Amino acid sequence: FNDWLGERADKPLESLTVSDIRLFRETLKTAGRTAKTAQHYVRDIGSALRTAVREGLLVHNPASGLDPLDNTDSTTRMPFVAKELALLVKHAPSNDWRGVILCGIYAGLRLGDAARLEWKSVDLAEGTLRLVPSKTKRKKREICVPLHPELRAFFEEHPCADDSTAPVFPSLAKRSVSGNRGLSLGFVTIMETAG
Repeated sequence: FNDWLGERADKPLESLTVSDIRLFRETLKTAGRTAKTAQHYVRDIGSALRTAVREGLLVHNPASGLDPLDNTDSTTRMPFVAKELALLVKHAPSNDWRGVILCGIYAGLRLGDAARLEWKSVDLAEGTLRLVPSKTKRKKREICVPLHPELRAFFEEHPCADDSTAPVFPSLAKRSVSGNRGLSLGFVTIMETAG
């Protein structure tokens, strides 16, 4: 939200209006976020502004004046079955995508975390993956996941960089998860190709 506000982020809190919050929410929707996700961002902003009201830094919370969005654009996700997972791996358009899909299947990594995985997180000697997932980055809680034999075999065959901070999947590491060219839409394409 601060990035979106730009120079206005340095102005007093009282300068924020309901229209600002609404326009930010619409910007999120236009960028491809679902109504549910956009509402989540607005709730976070509203929570911070409620604290400002409680602390006497603000008289009124501008986020409280917004009606919630209709979230019928959100979809219910069902878990993949084994046959579908095999099809996703088979139809991966590149070795990097294949590895990201395997990280999701066997290590439970979210798409962005898998795509941005660095070689220092892969310990073949110990047989583990160690990383701090982006969703819990604030808590700095590292997870350690044992390598499934199929994922381990993939890492053993995948070209390794000399630099431990290099991405395991360089063709995907810099791509955003969301947006028109994002990883999420790329994965949707893979799902469609796999049927």
